[in-house]
Amino acid sequence: MDIFYVDSHRFLSTSKASYDGSIKFLEAHKEHSDRWCLLSLVAHQALEEAAPSTFEALEKIGHFPFVEARMDFELACNYALHGLYKTVYHHLRSFFELYLVGIYFLSNETKNRDAHDWLEGQSNTPRMQRIIDGLFRENNFNLASQEFNFKEQLNKLYWKLCDVVHTKGRIKGHMALSHSSQAQFIPDSLVEYIDVLHECIESVSIAFILRSPVLLIGLPLFQKFGLNPPASGFLEQDGVDLLRSVIAPERLKVLDAVAADDDFARDAKEWVMERPDVTTEEIEAQIKRFKDSI
Repeated sequence: MDIFYVDSHRFLSTSKASYDGSIKFLEAHKEHSDRWCLLSLVAHQALEEAAPSTFEALEKIGHFPFVEARMDFELACNYALHGLYKTVYHHLRSFFELYLVGIYFLSNETKNRDAHDWLEGQSNTPRMQRIIDGLFRENNFNLASQEFNFKEQLNKLYWKLCDVVHTKGRIKGHMALSHSSQAQFIPDSLVEYIDVLHECIESVSIAFILRSPVLLIGLPLFQKFGLNPPASGFLEQDGVDLLRSVIAPERLKVLDAVAADDDFARDAKEWVMERPDVTTEEIEAQIKRFKDSI
């Protein structure tokens, strides 16, 4: 018990010191703290609203993989701040995998039964190669692969994460990343995490846009619906701007062309824009109904 107490106390002590060092570093380096905040906003706002809430999507896969992925995002960020860099990559890979799993099961080519079996734990998570190959049999993904090697980007990123998770030699071990068997603030490791996090956020953002191009169409949801907009799957312009901010400009050109040519995106914009603006009286009634319901 004494040994357990001493080791636990040391862990808490080094973790706290690492957290303090990380915060001071980010406060002193605005370029890194700005990127951290931007990536967090994309994950918590734009990507959180990206999952479609159509009856078909909810009946098939729901929001579980994306909610689970956001939990891994939170854990990755917390472990990074506390100097546990190798552990970070376990959660970052899970974040990346879960988004791609969800986007894969949202395909019209996958069967409802397969998605349900996975949700209920009756079948294994599809292997990443199967997921990526399945995605790139679709027109939008195939176009992205031709225009900016998106398939290669996903494969390289996945194996970059796996190299740390599976400890590809000493350079991917705890001592290389944290310089210690304990939590420790290492500036280079924290910056490297932000770089890889950006790759993950950009990749899943692109994949979601290819699955649902309407995400690049800014819609005046509050203006038209007030407090009762469609549950998710559509973005206000600020959400679109967040997604765009983490994607390279040359890739955005391709994605904009995909969105402009997408029938569902055009129909959704027309449907929203044709609605009358919600009135002040309607918003007040929405607020009253909400208060009465709690």
